[in-house]
Amino acid sequence: MLSSAIARQILSFVGPGILSVFAFGFVLVWYFDRKRTYVWLFSLAIVLYSLGAASQIFRMPADAGFNAVLSALFYAGGAVALVEGLHRRSGRSLGMARAGLLVALIVAPVAYFFYGERNLLARVYVLNFGLGAILLYGILTLRELAGGRVIDRLAFWAVTIFALHFFPRTMLSAGGWGPTADGFGQSVFWVSLQIVLPVLAVALALILLALPLVDRMEELGRDSTTDPLTGLLNRRGFEDQAARLMAARHAWPLGLIVCDLDRFKAINDSYGHPVGDAVLRKLGRVLAGAARDRDVVARIGGEEFVVLLANCTAAGAVEFAERLRRTIAAADFPLPDGAARVTASFGVTSHRAGEPLARLIHRADELLYRAKAEGRNRARAG
Repeated sequence: MLSSAIARQILSFVGPGILSVFAFGFVLVWYFDRKRTYVWLFSLAIVLYSLGAASQIFRMPADAGFNAVLSALFYAGGAVALVEGLHRRSGRSLGMARAGLLVALIVAPVAYFFYGERNLLARVYVLNFGLGAILLYGILTLRELAGGRVIDRLAFWAVTIFALHFFPRTMLSAGGWGPTADGFGQSVFWVSLQIVLPVLAVALALILLALPLVDRMEELGRDSTTDPLTGLLNRRGFEDQAARLMAARHAWPLGLIVCDLDRFKAINDSYGHPVGDAVLRKLGRVLAGAARDRDVVARIGGEEFVVLLANCTAAGAVEFAERLRRTIAAADFPLPDGAARVTASFGVTSHRAGEPLARLIHRADELLYRAKAEGRNRARAG
């Protein structure tokens, strides 16, 4: 049978070994999708934790004081890397100064309680309470995740639980060993650390690994429904959103506006497609800025845009289209000096009960063609 010492040694390898596999997984994810810089920070967090554990398990370096400080540096660096990764994913950053301060708030007291006032129990409390505090600070500054998507909520609570566990586990199991490192290595605290921490860390690592995968899947979904030029919905995205709105009786009545730039081909022919693209982007911003949150705005082809208005009467849709027409005619589009003003024509109609979306768009298109035939820069309703 294995001796208790060997069993404890094997147990010590379990957590760092499993997490090292996750670190490799994060590296692979980052290698194939390098724009997600937060992924390599997650990998760095795991690597630093594993290095901290390895330095304690193998007592490398052999000098006890240097070992205590170095392992504390690895652990604190891992916690800060995890927090920074979560911030990067949300478009934020701790910054070098704040990250360095958080690490120093753990490493400096650990060094003091070895080289100044030697106190092993104090070092254990400083390290564990410090790690929990760093993680809590980091996740609470991202508390909006708690009300986000399912994966965001999972990440928020996983990090929160992982952070909180440092406090009761340390208070319940710390102490009960002699003043030597050998006593510490045989303590309830150390054994519980090797069991509880890997379980929670693996659960957290699984959720963190899911973050870039879910982000990528949602990005692919957005790409398939988004117009890359204007950032508005494309035809597919519009059809999906319009179907939902048409099925929601609380959104009725619905008004549809079809907008088409006047003489857009002349802009492309005279100034080139890059200028034409800039004009389309500007028009997209004008439409998006005028619409309400519950409305659906899309570019469904060429220079043709649509706006589906929720809770909007026929008269309200006409008023909205006229307001858009005047706004576009007065807007400064990115055209050379001396270029004619950009205008647009509109077809405006209302949804009829049971009417398919294709039929609704067709009726609005016919009204748009009428507006074009009557001289452009006008709205026609029916």
